[in-house]
Amino acid sequence: MTSPSTAPADENRAAVDAVRAIESAGSTALVVSVDGRHVGVLGLTDQLRVDAARTVAALTELTDDEPLVLTGDGAGAATRTARQAGITDVRARLPPADKVAVISGLQSAGKRVTYVGDGINDAPALMTADVGVAMANGADLALETSDVVIVRGDLAPLPAMIRQSRHARRVMIQNFVLAAAVIVGLVAYDLAATLPLPVAVAGHEGSTLLVALNGLRLLRSGVWGEFPRPPARRPAAAQLRRFALAAVSFTALGLLAAHQLS
Repeated sequence: MTSPSTAPADENRAAVDAVRAIESAGSTALVVSVDGRHVGVLGLTDQLRVDAARTVAALTELTDDEPLVLTGDGAGAATRTARQAGITDVRARLPPADKVAVISGLQSAGKRVTYVGDGINDAPALMTADVGVAMANGADLALETSDVVIVRGDLAPLPAMIRQSRHARRVMIQNFVLAAAVIVGLVAYDLAATLPLPVAVAGHEGSTLLVALNGLRLLRSGVWGEFPRPPARRPAAAQLRRFALAAVSFTALGLLAAHQLS
């Protein structure tokens, strides 16, 4: 029987050994104490989201950069979870200030950082990143400091969101170039000669119509990839809507031209 003077030392030694064994197995150790005495050690294992590995693979292919893990958890648990998701770059045992330092270092190297988190400790990193993404079931502080909130409890929309934002930027540039080219062309023609009013109206309003139609391409389901899956639509109904949109657009253009000429 262990004497009272040596019992606390034995308990501490046993708790340390148990913590090391649990952490080496890739779990997070939680020591349970009662009245200052260690009575047990619990091992907590993170449950990986079903779509995590697929999302990481899609992000790696989309950005040409492997995602990295910034976490305050122990190295063993963080490495185990990251490997299951297909991530090899793991920064463990990071307080919130160190997460911000890592993000700032990446930004100083010329990278644009998207940070995904859902905890209170993620709030500073979400605010520092170029784009902060929070999960809807996360902490309130994370939701308030993030730029984007994923309302569903999965990560599948993230690659589609990045792909769609890039597509939207390209469409915006195309629209600006198209509109500017038409205006510059009309002004140059009018300075060099007399620009007929019908040509001016058709050119100006026609460019507006083209810009609007080009922007509508963002609504196509194909730009979202595999997620979200759009509901099935009948081809006849889809073509009827397109025909109605074109008819209304050209009718409005004709009425506007007629009004300008009257």
